[in-house]
Amino acid sequence: MSRRLLTTPFLLVGLALLTQGCGRTEPIVTYSVPKEQVTATPARPMSGGMTDDGIMTTGEQDESQLPLSWTLPAGWEQSFNPGSIRTATIRSGGENGLEVSVTWLAGEAGGLTANVNRWRQQLELEPVDFEGVQATTRAIEDGQMLGLVVDLMGPEPVSSADRQDRMLVGKFEHEGKTWFFKVRQPVSVVAEHEAAFMELLRSVRPSENPEAGQFVDYTAGEVSGLIPSTWTQQPAGPMQVALFSISGGPQTGEVIISRFPGDVGGELANINRWRQQVGLDPADDAARDEGMQVPVGGLTAKIYKFTGPGDAADRKGILVASVPRGDETWFFKMAGPWDLLTAQAHHFVTFLASTKFTAEDTP
Repeated sequence: MSRRLLTTPFLLVGLALLTQGCGRTEPIVTYSVPKEQVTATPARPMSGGMTDDGIMTTGEQDESQLPLSWTLPAGWEQSFNPGSIRTATIRSGGENGLEVSVTWLAGEAGGLTANVNRWRQQLELEPVDFEGVQATTRAIEDGQMLGLVVDLMGPEPVSSADRQDRMLVGKFEHEGKTWFFKVRQPVSVVAEHEAAFMELLRSVRPSENPEAGQFVDYTAGEVSGLIPSTWTQQPAGPMQVALFSISGGPQTGEVIISRFPGDVGGELANINRWRQQVGLDPADDAARDEGMQVPVGGLTAKIYKFTGPGDAADRKGILVASVPRGDETWFFKMAGPWDLLTAQAHHFVTFLASTKFTAEDTP
């Protein structure tokens, strides 16, 4: 039975993986598709320059259309800025209205930790390490796309004349760019519009192929779910539960479901095996690869991202979810050229989110 992701409302659980440097991962998301209201219109080509955060960009051109779309909350307005890195400005309206800047940076924009510490500096806060970053970062629940939100509170005012600011930043990676939906305003203003702002973030989605959410059911042993109609289920090999071939132009990759007894040597051993597969040196600390927690099939998975050395779009990449289940560990792994994985990432979201284990095999 086929299903259309963008037109059929059902609960999905996702991840935000494509947002850091080699061998790093990001938080993940849970989502259901909201009803459309007002969709963003395409922006004109963007030129290089300085963002409102003071960061120089590459000047990459987009000759077609804005690659992301979103749905405005009721009563909100937006304006586009042709030729600017600040692609759009979104306003909630009203006397205490919220203003959202939509900007992009090339590539992974320095990674999550660097960005969080840059925003903390803007709020006159001290930098933090990875654990501190995670404490202020959460999944964009019910989102249509890979994404996360960073929530930062400025210093408490020392006098009644001072104001305390709060910053919320939605962060997405798509087609070689990192996109930011950023708010910085007084705490009371952000609190008043926070629910609507999160509604906006949940609606962010790829603009291309709005009907590309065509999915079909699959079953493989004790697991079932949804795969894109463009994926092809292949005969599973040794130690595999299921194998799917994926493609994009001349590039090909694969998605593998596998299961093994125990913990397969432990987290660090698994991380180093995947790092080796993409040409990275071994890590001496599992935290270096920053696996994140996400529900998969009613269980808690840990998601990792690994990209091979260099900046080539066709460098090797791996996205993998590790799912402890009873006395076994299940792996859901997508591997192939990095730009293919980037293009297929939102499909991998749906694949993971739709996972179901058979009742009789539930531990």
